[in-house]
Amino acid sequence: MAKVFGSAYDISKMIVTPNKVLYEGTIKQGTEEGSIEATTEGSIQLEDIKFHYPSKSDVQVIKGISIEVDQNQVVALVGQSGCGKSSIIQLVERFYDPTDGKVLYNKTDIKQLDNTWYH
Repeated sequence: MAKVFGSAYDISKMIVTPNKVLYEGTIKQGTEEGSIEATTEGSIQLEDIKFHYPSKSDVQVIKGISIEVDQNQVVALVGQSGCGKSSIIQLVERFYDPTDGKVLYNKTDIKQLDNTWYH
C-alpha cells in the first residue's frame, strides 16, 4: 500500500511541475504577417547538436552531431546502447531542448513553431 501512495505522489508531482520546455515566440498558422503555412511535410535538420539530460548535467549524451533528413527520406539510427539514438528522437519531438545547436523543421528552429497548429 505504501508503494501505491508513493507512486501516486510521484505521478502527481510530475503533473503539477511546470514544463521545462517553454513555447515562447510562437509562429502560428494563418495569414498574419510572420506566420508560416502549417504542413506535415518537410525536412528536419540537426545542426551541431550537443545535449545532456537535466538530471545528469555532467554526462554529455550527444557531442556535436549534425543530421539532415529530407522529406520522404527513411533514416535508421543504429548504434550501441547509450550512444544517443533515443535522445535524438526526443530532441526532434521536443521533449527536451539541446544544450547547444539547433533542431530545424523546414529551416525553422522548432522552438519558434507553435505546438497547437494541428488541433
